Amino acid sequence: MERTDAFTKETGKMLEEILRFPAETLQDPTGGFFGHLTEEGKIDATAPKEVVLNARILWTYAAGYRVLKKKEYLMTATRTKDFFVEHFVDHKYGGVYWSLNPDGTRLDTGKRFRAMGAAIYGLSEYVLATGDESALSYARNLFETTEKEGFDPEKGLYRDMKSRDWGDAGTQLKDETFCTHLNILEGYAALYRVWRDERLRSRIINLLTVIADKVLPGACDDDRHHCRNIAEVSWQMLKAAFSVRDIYVINKVRPAVRELLSGKGTAGCGGHTCEAAETVVADLWAWKYLNESDAADRALACWDSLKNAPLEHKCGNCIFRLARMCTEVADMF
Repeated sequence: MERTDAFTKETGKMLEEILRFPAETLQDPTGGFFGHLTEEGKIDATAPKEVVLNARILWTYAAGYRVLKKKEYLMTATRTKDFFVEHFVDHKYGGVYWSLNPDGTRLDTGKRFRAMGAAIYGLSEYVLATGDESALSYARNLFETTEKEGFDPEKGLYRDMKSRDWGDAGTQLKDETFCTHLNILEGYAALYRVWRDERLRSRIINLLTVIADKVLPGACDDDRHHCRNIAEVSWQMLKAAFSVRDIYVINKVRPAVRELLSGKGTAGCGGHTCEAAETVVADLWAWKYLNESDAADRALACWDSLKNAPLEHKCGNCIFRLARMCTEVADMF
């Protein structure tokens, strides 16, 4: 791949810029991160603090420290982890709350399994960066709880949500099923990097099979609602499949991903900044693990279109995706 040195330097520079932004702009002095940034770049201090946003910021600073080795990133990651464990984790019933009031008290105590996946993802990256055993214990407990309360053996799918004490939360959110399985997959795959447990490995293999057979078919129906996630799920599936080193699931995932990346259902680089970031990573994985020689050129072209994108006014989710793109480049090269 040409331009590798320039590519890694440019993404490293963007990662440093990204890591300055939330710490300077979104960090709440009382703990955690403010829940909303307006289009004008103003903080809304009255907005709830959502678990997925805080889990992704935890992941971002932990990964930033792991890649760049700067102490200030570790300090922010640790502060974020401590707040997350103290306030978002339900120490009575297990799992994590969906949202908090601005002062850190419970707001929406419902349990959504996409949030469980995000929490495992953030905590596992912190463990990978630091070796912290307490964070690993929390991540393992969330995995066990997700399996116990989240998996529906009759349907062979993971549920979207339950009540705080794991009772029936009513009608499941059909439009979240795709995101639920994607977030659980990324959480489990991240946990497997720091905890080589055979049961966890078997659940990742099962989850990849479920996504390929039950979740992906028709995912872009209904006005292509989930098409924006196709690039992301493609590389996440490849990464998870190769991490468990199971030839059956690798052979199952590769053609499924190849079809996804053939243009069907992908937003491509012309979409939103978040989608472009996922497209860069998806093309890199296609280049390396699907032997698509032109995918590297697509990744570089997409990177050229977004590398000067201003970070001001970007939402926390977009910051996370850009940061993850940068760390994936660092890990790959």
